[in-house]
Amino acid sequence: MKVDISTSLRCSYELAVLNVMTTRLLLYVDRPLVSFEPVAGQHFPSNWSSGTHWVKVRLFGFVPFRPQAIVLSLPAAATGFAMQDAGYSELIPVWSHLITIVPLADGVLYRD
Repeated sequence: MKVDISTSLRCSYELAVLNVMTTRLLLYVDRPLVSFEPVAGQHFPSNWSSGTHWVKVRLFGFVPFRPQAIVLSLPAAATGFAMQDAGYSELIPVWSHLITIVPLADGVLYRD
């Protein structure tokens, strides 16, 4: 399945990138449908970094799923910013989630 959502935001390019890089935004955007928490012994960084981040996933805050790997990279983008999650889990063996931010004259185009 492929879902492609985009929206124009009236903010600076720098502010959009800064917010997308925070773990706080993931936790805010996905609630209440899905909640994430780090696996035992780990913690969420304030800002995402490239690499693998293991999380516990809960649907509606209480239905547990198997742990999921969030595998982040910052691939080169033709214009603007890109962040790729090539994560996986037992339930979802292939996950390809790309976020891009492109500067516009009066804000940014956010694509998820």
